[in-house]
Amino acid sequence: AEEKDRLFASFDERMKEIFRLFAVHIKEVPTSDRVQFIVKQWADSFEGFFVCDNEILKCIAKTYKFDNRFKKYINKFSDEDLSDFIYKAINYYCMEE
Repeated sequence: AEEKDRLFASFDERMKEIFRLFAVHIKEVPTSDRVQFIVKQWADSFEGFFVCDNEILKCIAKTYKFDNRFKKYINKFSDEDLSDFIYKAINYYCMEE
């Protein structure tokens, strides 16, 4: 259980770091190279936990945008609608892959 807790804490910190990076670049278009690089880092974060294909990534993006619990949490990282920005960035990433 300790190992699991440590892995979860590490993953949680990684996600916070990525949400902060998205927030820094929120004024850019979601399709910009910098934002897409952040999406790639985000997608790579799931490796080791489960296999991610584009359908799964898009489902996670939908959850970020449409599930109020996730939306509220993610939007704490920015004064703007960060969950919508991330949703758009992930969907673009999945179309390009």
